[in-house]
Amino acid sequence: MWYEILLPSGIIMACLAAPWYTSYYTNKLILGKSCRRPRLDWHDKFAFDRDEQLTGFSHDTLGLDAIPDEPLRRGDLPSASQP
Repeated sequence: MWYEILLPSGIIMACLAAPWYTSYYTNKLILGKSCRRPRLDWHDKFAFDRDEQLTGFSHDTLGLDAIPDEPLRRGDLPSASQP
């Protein structure tokens, strides 16, 4: 009957939804950050690295206010202050 499709469709829906709901916890466990930014091409990798170097907070764009006025010298680490 028609109700026999409910169990397989529920299993399929659970399998499709599992990565969506577990990605926060797996990224937090593996990467140490709750959000994963895509690094598919050179531009994404450049933007990720730039934000990490300038603000110390790579998965959130903080804007121009987060960029220091003086350029960083080699070996200096930016403060990891978050807004």
